[in-house]
Amino acid sequence: MLWTPGGVVIYIPADWTAGCWRGLPTIASDGSGGAIIAWHETLCLDFHIQAHRIDANGNLLWSGAKTIYMLNFENWGTGTSRPRIVSDGSGGAIITWQDYRSGTDYDIYAQRIHESGTINLFPTLSVSVNGNGSVNSSPAGINCPGDCSEAYALGTSVTLTSAPNSGWGFYGWEGACTGTGACTVNMTTDASVTANFRQTWFEESDPAIVYTGTWSASACSSCSNGAMKSTSQTGAKADFSFSGTGVRWIAAKTSKSGKAKVLTGYILQR
Repeated sequence: MLWTPGGVVIYIPADWTAGCWRGLPTIASDGSGGAIIAWHETLCLDFHIQAHRIDANGNLLWSGAKTIYMLNFENWGTGTSRPRIVSDGSGGAIITWQDYRSGTDYDIYAQRIHESGTINLFPTLSVSVNGNGSVNSSPAGINCPGDCSEAYALGTSVTLTSAPNSGWGFYGWEGACTGTGACTVNMTTDASVTANFRQTWFEESDPAIVYTGTWSASACSSCSNGAMKSTSQTGAKADFSFSGTGVRWIAAKTSKSGKAKVLTGYILQR
């Protein structure tokens, strides 16, 4: 006998209740002298298929038993049972079982579990974009907007790069990454990332600018975007609110134009 006399405990739940039980264990080699063990578990009104991994010295390798599938049911006669297991040849296993989740007949389901205890061998990276800009990935697969979700092999290191549109700036990541540099995600589970872009350049036609008084629009080949607005009315105003630490106002200045008063104010937030 190489392990604890009487055997090694694979799993004892903390919520043991009369009428709840586990059984029908099945075992497969992990290829490293240890094994992955699967069993059927009834926790009163929930049917589970559970698994755990043990090494050659009798040490449990995962942080806890892994739930392969859990079926909640409202009446007896539905559930999961009779697991079978085989090595996947890469340190993990493939587990199959009898399953009554349809409520009409028993079906056969299967799931593969990685040697680390991870169920999802191809986790998905999802990207969303706030504002006008794009996000690309290396390895390829994400080109968002457009293609904003991709499944990568477990453990793949994916680097996301942001590219703001003209007149916009990149203001940081949210989710699996933070900051404003390149975003690198190690795909150990499903992950999501949001890229935030803010507008930094506003043309005179932008709806964010509120005009008061009489203003006229005219073409201007030397002006940004090929157009401009002007007024000769005393008291005419153009109001623009923004969040930031400074602003640059670009306007035409000639012997007969360009005279204006610029007023700034701020709101403190806490």
